[in-house]
Formats: sequence, C-alpha cells, structure tokens
Amino acid sequence: GEDGVVTMYNQDFSTSGTIKAHQGYIRCMLFNLYLYTGAADGVKVWDYPTQTMLRAVKHHDEPPRCLGVRGNVLYVGTEEGSVVKFDIDMGEDVGVDANVLEGEEGKE
Repeated sequence: GEDGVVTMYNQDFSTSGTIKAHQGYIRCMLFNLYLYTGAADGVKVWDYPTQTMLRAVKHHDEPPRCLGVRGNVLYVGTEEGSVVKFDIDMGEDVGVDANVLEGEEGKE
C-alpha cells in the first residue's frame, strides 16, 4: 500500500500479520516461492511464512512497475520501459534489456 506495509491474510481472510516492506508506496508485488515487493527504494525478497526479508535488490534509479521470476532470475520492469535482470541468489544485476517500449521486440 501507500504506507509501505504488506498485510497478509489467512485462507479465511483473517489477518495473519503485516510486513513493513518499504518506505513508501508499493508499486508491485509477486508471490512465487517467495514474496517479492517493489517500490522506489528497491525490490525486496521475503520468506512469507516467517515474514523475514531475505534480500534487498537496488535497481538503478528507475522505479519498478512489474516483477517476474524464472528460475533464479528476477525480472524487474521499470516505469521507463527497461527490463532489469537480477540473480536472485546473489542479488546482483545481470543485465538490462533495451528499452522494450521503444523497440520492435515481440512484433512479427
């Protein structure tokens, strides 16, 4: 939410806890094996059951707009249209794809 807090719920919709994930507005979240949250201060990886932050990933200066995971690679789509790739295990930037909003990728 706007306050940087993630509220977690049980299957019966009762609140199971909260995580103060970021300093400001949470722009995107992804739940896979872990919980991923993205805001202006970076992307964080959380162990959902223990509500423990496992890793913080600082991504350039562009705010994240969407997240994706494939294997051990975290993909961060930015507001400006870039896709930044991170090694989840190391928390390291492994590359930036060209600005996909301005390119011809995906067109046939």
